[in-house]
Amino acid sequence: MWDSLSNDSKKALTSYHYNYPSGFEDDTKFMKYWRSGQYAKAIKEVDAGWNDSANPGLRTRRMKE
Repeated sequence: MWDSLSNDSKKALTSYHYNYPSGFEDDTKFMKYWRSGQYAKAIKEVDAGWNDSANPGLRTRRMKE
């Protein structure tokens, strides 16, 4: 799967893992969906610490990636 992702998607997932490694633990919904090939559902589980007032463009940028 990794090889078929766009470079932007790879960067976003790498950044997410770096900043929130607990999001990749085996028992998270993200990983359960990812392993089962339900990628759209997995992405909806991403919590990148959205703080729209401190960084209003983060949510938009991450969702685009």
